Amino acid sequence: NTRYNSLTVDGVKQNDDFGLNNSGYVTNRSPVSLDAVEQVSVLTAPWDVQYSGFQGGVINVVTKSGTNDFHGSGFYYRGKDSFAGDKSRDTNINLSYDEKTYGATLGGPILQDKLFFFLSYDNFERTAPVAVGPAGSGFPVQISRVTQADYDRVREISQRVYGFDPLVLQSSVPEQSEKILANIDWNINDFQRARFSYQRTEDFDTT
Repeated sequence: NTRYNSLTVDGVKQNDDFGLNNSGYVTNRSPVSLDAVEQVSVLTAPWDVQYSGFQGGVINVVTKSGTNDFHGSGFYYRGKDSFAGDKSRDTNINLSYDEKTYGATLGGPILQDKLFFFLSYDNFERTAPVAVGPAGSGFPVQISRVTQADYDRVREISQRVYGFDPLVLQSSVPEQSEKILANIDWNINDFQRARFSYQRTEDFDTT
């Protein structure tokens, strides 16, 4: 189970302590962009006293830093229903979805051999398909215990009695995840190094 493990990014825990997400992270998706990752180490049941708060293993992620040369990257991924099939054997499937992921990184020197910066931006946007619905609704997976007529009746009562419209059943719902990371690394001397890091992840999800 992912909740038995611990995830750290640059030494800072990123665990879901309140049990809100299936991933075990504090965010719906990965808390840091893959393009910002420099190293990953996995320790299975370590006994070192610096690790605590988990029963399985610990995943340590170290993010990139700038160098004496400017370097960067960019990416864009796209997926939508028109790229996929619309039939499974004899069953017609009409799932509406659209997703895109884009981002960029940039790193380089502020002072040669002394002070460096690294920036990362990652944005994920998706209109996710809803596969489950009541019987007679046309959804790929239909629940026989509840019919579309039942839902329509509940909606009518909700509008008439309480003045609240729960809206029609949607075939797709929106989701978004935006990640920002900024690092400043300072080589103080040959034996000491300081890092100032800013990490921000904002998620939006509809259930």
